[in-house]
Amino acid sequence: MDLSQSANWSLAFENTLSGSSPISVIVPALTSQVLAVYVSTRSQQDTWYTGGWLNQQPQTAQLVDSTTTWNSYSKRLSLGGNIICFPNQFDLYEIEINFPRWFETVFITIWQYVGSQDTSGISTIDTIASSVSEIYTLLST
Repeated sequence: MDLSQSANWSLAFENTLSGSSPISVIVPALTSQVLAVYVSTRSQQDTWYTGGWLNQQPQTAQLVDSTTTWNSYSKRLSLGGNIICFPNQFDLYEIEINFPRWFETVFITIWQYVGSQDTSGISTIDTIASSVSEIYTLLST
């Protein structure tokens, strides 16, 4: 995975948000396991570090009712740049970001990583775990 190449990133969302407090946004139709999220505010104080709270919400069937959303991953965002690597891969999901109540205006940019996501390390670990399990079974009998 090469995060340093700009060709490996695709702009997914960019906006300046303002309005009633607290400000929030839902960004639908995301597919990448890796996002870059940039958050800033015009009225930033030196003591402010939190840029917001991100919730990953996969597309699910109506299990309870049509208004229930399901969070699979949550993370605090810092002001400035954030790289988010979701532990779960979903074909399609949305993110909801809630910003601190004292933000009057928020500038947010979100990029999806579209470069090669090498998962060979994960598959190697799965193979080793399977082999260890087989050896343990043979030794136990």
